[in-house]
Amino acid sequence: MNYHKLLARQIKKYLPAEIAENPDVKKFLSVIDDSYDSLQRDKLLVERAFSISEEEYTQLNNKLFHEVEVKRKSIEKLKNTLGEIGGVHQKDKDDLLSIADYLNKQILQRKSAEKVFTSLVNNSLSGILLEDENRKIVFTNQLFCDLFQIPVSPESLIGADCSESAEQSKHLFKDSEKFVADINVILKTQTFISDNLILADERVLRREYIPIFIDEIYKGHLWSYTDITEKKKAQEALQESELKNRLIMNAALDAIITIDYKGLITFWNPQAEKIFGWKEKEVLGKRLTDNIIPPYHKNGHDNGMEGYRQTGKGPALNKILEMPAVNKEGKEFPIELSIIPVKQGDTEFFCSFIRDISDRKRNEEALKSSQELWKFALEGAGDVVWEYNFQTKEVFFSKQYKSMLGYKDNEFSNYPDEWLNRIHPDDLQLISLTDQEYFSGA
Repeated sequence: MNYHKLLARQIKKYLPAEIAENPDVKKFLSVIDDSYDSLQRDKLLVERAFSISEEEYTQLNNKLFHEVEVKRKSIEKLKNTLGEIGGVHQKDKDDLLSIADYLNKQILQRKSAEKVFTSLVNNSLSGILLEDENRKIVFTNQLFCDLFQIPVSPESLIGADCSESAEQSKHLFKDSEKFVADINVILKTQTFISDNLILADERVLRREYIPIFIDEIYKGHLWSYTDITEKKKAQEALQESELKNRLIMNAALDAIITIDYKGLITFWNPQAEKIFGWKEKEVLGKRLTDNIIPPYHKNGHDNGMEGYRQTGKGPALNKILEMPAVNKEGKEFPIELSIIPVKQGDTEFFCSFIRDISDRKRNEEALKSSQELWKFALEGAGDVVWEYNFQTKEVFFSKQYKSMLGYKDNEFSNYPDEWLNRIHPDDLQLISLTDQEYFSGA
């Protein structure tokens, strides 16, 4: 029988052969041999287990050492970064608790800033969509969902892919294919744009695209959509109103000139061109005093403008005035002028209505000369004359007439009542009947 080598040596050394061959002894030695084998196996297992544990310990130790080194470098880098941004005092740079406290404060501030940003965007009058560089939604608001008829909450859209969004929403726009094509071009060029889009229902949206770059690296973009339908209508109505006003002013028989707060010409209608000889393009932006005001009136005009700027009052405003003016040739002629101050929002300007009264002045002078000659002739003849104009209700009494009644010339004015008050009450009815017969053509 083959025994364990250690047991075989002991049997050979201590047991005689005849005893070792005894069947009962053999049975006993067989049991002992099994124990030796079991002990050998246990020893091998223990040695193997120890070998494995030692290897694992070495690996674990190396791993921990590596992690400690990584942490050390991370902390060192964190210290350097904090030193650069000045968030932690120098004495606290080695204090991890101070660093942790600072980072917590930064996190709280960032969360607070995010809340403010979210509140601002949610209350914005524009639909906002923020996408990352992969066209994944980072943020959007309810108004954007409403404008594009998206039946889910803004929060549920975060992380969604917008690659096909243009195709999905193009039916909302009047020119659907152009909307899709423009989106692709905009995303490719990555430059700011601001344009208007017309929806299928004729509403107008102002679209703005803002690319986002951090350290010159593209990180996404922001879309902003604002419903400007009413604003657009108001602008068009204003433009139409301004056009009508300009047409009316251009068709006016009076010269219409506007100047700004500094006295510079801002409007010059065709009649102003006709009266003064200057074309509109020649005078716009020029000083009014350099074009139509006589030299001896320039200081008065400038002083009046300065007085209005200081007090808000002007003696020449909202009145009809007669004064001289000069044309492009330097010729002086009389004009009738009215100036109205106009406020439009924060802007203030002056609108002048001007009429050339040269013909009227000549006619007035001619009439005056004719009347003086007539009066001279009457006074020379010594006749008693009075004249009453039924249309204008004007009356003329000669000096001889006034003298006949016992009045001096300055004591008897040229008004109808001066005559009527001196008629006997019984004759007033006759005078009234005479007037009626005249008007009836009898």
